[in-house]
Amino acid sequence: QKEAAKHVFAQFLVEREQNREKMAREESAEADKLRRFQEELDNRSHRAAKEKRDAASTRDAIYNRLASELERRIRDNQLLERIGQELAQAMEEERIVTAQREKDERARRLKRELLEAARESKAARAVREAEIRAQEEEYRQDLMAKIEEEAQRQRMTAAQIERQKEVYRKDLTDSIEERRQARIVAARAAIEEEERLLVNNEEYQ
Repeated sequence: QKEAAKHVFAQFLVEREQNREKMAREESAEADKLRRFQEELDNRSHRAAKEKRDAASTRDAIYNRLASELERRIRDNQLLERIGQELAQAMEEERIVTAQREKDERARRLKRELLEAARESKAARAVREAEIRAQEEEYRQDLMAKIEEEAQRQRMTAAQIERQKEVYRKDLTDSIEERRQARIVAARAAIEEEERLLVNNEEYQ
């Protein structure tokens, strides 16, 4: 019986040691499992924080790019607006210079016509000069009125200004030519009348 008891006790000790080893392995496995779980939680937390930082950085980069693009477009629009204003001003100055040049040309043409009319009598020449001065003043007033009207239209595009300039030049040229022809006809009639009177006077004498 003692041997049997010893055998049972030895077997109990062996089983107890095996149970301890098993529990130790289980505790170690559980500890490893808890450690891996904690590491996974830490990794997920780190990834989430990194993703959050990356998202914030991406959002800031997008905002900065959009802000830069907006500022660039504002600068471009301001530049285009300034160029348009300068172009409109240059076109207006060119139109005024062209109008002044046309006025000077008309004045020179009127002077040439005055020289051609120098052979007329003093009375006819005085009447003719008065008519020319009146017509020149009429042309000047008409030109100044048109310049003043055009000067109010500051927002016209370059193409509109060019078209308006061509229409104005044609109308003014046609008007000047018609008046010049009418003046020449009137002058010829006056000269012919004066020559007829001179012939009649010579025949009478």
